[in-house]
Amino acid sequence: MTVWGKVGKFQYSIGLFDGVDGGPNQNDKVLYASRIAFNFLDMEVNPGYYTSSTYFGEGGDILTFGLSFQSQADGTGTAAEPGDFSATIFDMLFEKPLGRGAAITIESEYKWFDAELTPTAAADPSCFCLFDGNAYFVTAAYLLPGSGLVRYQPYVRFTKNEPTGAPDSDLTEVGVNFVLKGHDARLNLNYTTGNANLTGYRGPDRDALFFGVQIQI
Repeated sequence: MTVWGKVGKFQYSIGLFDGVDGGPNQNDKVLYASRIAFNFLDMEVNPGYYTSSTYFGEGGDILTFGLSFQSQADGTGTAAEPGDFSATIFDMLFEKPLGRGAAITIESEYKWFDAELTPTAAADPSCFCLFDGNAYFVTAAYLLPGSGLVRYQPYVRFTKNEPTGAPDSDLTEVGVNFVLKGHDARLNLNYTTGNANLTGYRGPDRDALFFGVQIQI
């Protein structure tokens, strides 16, 4: 269940969710999630309480700061060794149309994760182990001028993970979006280098080339 709305330049959403079901959460404790945001310039306009990381220059002058919080008692660990989980997230989005269809976009996010994992739970293969520590990323993108069938948006993104009690890791991504119809139809080609991965912990140094397709109705 989610309740959302706006008051002046403020936007808010508050929700209750299942979160992790079973495992460490044997008593069906609820995940609480919320976000507040302030639009300093033009208001971001999205369906429901969703957000966008870019409006491809069509959303006006955007400068939004957001603060999110999530928590779930017994949201991590194992049935025998449950632990609480919480996350605080600060995000920023800036976008400026530059004329002739061009736009610059800067997005960043900083996350604080607190996962109460015991050594016993962390060593258990059945552990629903969530990341504990800090992480952030910064993205800068430039939508090239034009109005043809395909729009080009080169970008660069830097991500860093700082887990508690483990080595830091980072990843640099350089790519280009081929924009056919905003978020509804988009291709992506990117090159990444670094030792960060989805677990949040350091992996081997790798270079990779990716191609992606986004289609939504």
